[in-house]
Amino acid sequence: MNVECTLVEQIISIHLIICVSTGVTMTEEVELQLPKNVVDGSDRISLSVLGDILGRALKNLDGLLQMPYGCGEQNMALLAPNIYILEYLRNTEQLTPAIRDKAIKFLTSGKRVPQNMGRID
Repeated sequence: MNVECTLVEQIISIHLIICVSTGVTMTEEVELQLPKNVVDGSDRISLSVLGDILGRALKNLDGLLQMPYGCGEQNMALLAPNIYILEYLRNTEQLTPAIRDKAIKFLTSGKRVPQNMGRID
């Protein structure tokens, strides 16, 4: 006996952005309509709530910090994101002392690279 599946998995995503103030409770209702030909017991729902508009994209933001190297232009290309990352984490109160120390070390090192390039040892 040969059985072939003629069904195709269907995924429906609904994205909502809800802006609330601190301490405010909010309720949002979402109506879901399943297709008529859904196989009994195969339906499922997954819910993900993130407290930050950038959410998962910035979950490991400190991993993007880079040690600058090379000429002035290369340093600027690596230093600027480090500054933005540091500011973002500070402003969202996600900056830990370890991440701050790492970022400051990279920023300080990047500042020294051009200064040391013209020196003869």
